Amino acid sequence: MFFLDLIYLIFYHFPMQSKFFFNGKISQEQRCVFTIPENPLLFSYSLFSLWNFIHYFKKASHVFYPVDDKIELIKAIFPEHIYWFKFKKEKDFLKAVHNERGITALINLDYENPKRYDFQYPVNSFAVSKEDLKNFTVVFKPLTEQADTIYRNFASTLGIPHKEFQISLTNEEKAKARDYIKFKGHSEKNILVVSDLNPKREALVKEYLAYITKERLTFIDRGSLLVMDSKLILAVLSLADLFLSEASIYTYPAQVLGIKTYLFPEKSKYLPREMGRPVIDKGDFKKGLASLISPKR
Repeated sequence: MFFLDLIYLIFYHFPMQSKFFFNGKISQEQRCVFTIPENPLLFSYSLFSLWNFIHYFKKASHVFYPVDDKIELIKAIFPEHIYWFKFKKEKDFLKAVHNERGITALINLDYENPKRYDFQYPVNSFAVSKEDLKNFTVVFKPLTEQADTIYRNFASTLGIPHKEFQISLTNEEKAKARDYIKFKGHSEKNILVVSDLNPKREALVKEYLAYITKERLTFIDRGSLLVMDSKLILAVLSLADLFLSEASIYTYPAQVLGIKTYLFPEKSKYLPREMGRPVIDKGDFKKGLASLISPKR
């Protein structure tokens, strides 16, 4: 798949940009603006590409945009960078890129809406996109619309070695998570479920899970997640038996933590491969969930 994808690299050159010479590996001396997906599920899986880019480029303060509704998770995984909220007009974003000193590259990860960022930049620009773009130096076109696969090879096409995504939690963070679930009434006999579902669906699923677990259920709902910081959410997730996702930004982190995930796709066009984690709802959540839950004795 990697070599097939590579065929679809498209190069553009414009007077505003410095010349781009590619010898199989992009220089580590980069300070980047990363345009991230607004689609929460795509953003979740784009974390793999971001992880590879950030860890390959030498220590620098990069820019993430737009971080609305995602800033806590971004800070938890990529601390000590610069975070821009969405500008009212795209020309204001372009102006900010011009004014940010030391930027050497712009990397677009918004696969769903890449034309939003199709400008002539003062630096080399790289995009993952299914569409033809006029102004990017390099456009990478994956031959799939699977959310996880879209981002799997993006960095490696620029010669960046794969580095598996990791979530590091301190002993203190793990202890706080154990204290939190104990506060919620959790015991070793219970199934621990973390839910990021809308309230109506959440109520139906919780009722069913309580039935099949014979009430041996600790249920952390979306309302609880909204008042927790991202580090605590990740730590609680690491202890969970099941994560319920509705295109949640925590879908890929849950997968990395090895947590069984049940995904309600809603109307998303870009879903991950199932491969055991996650399991994607086919319209009958009772049948789907029954195979994931094994009540503890």
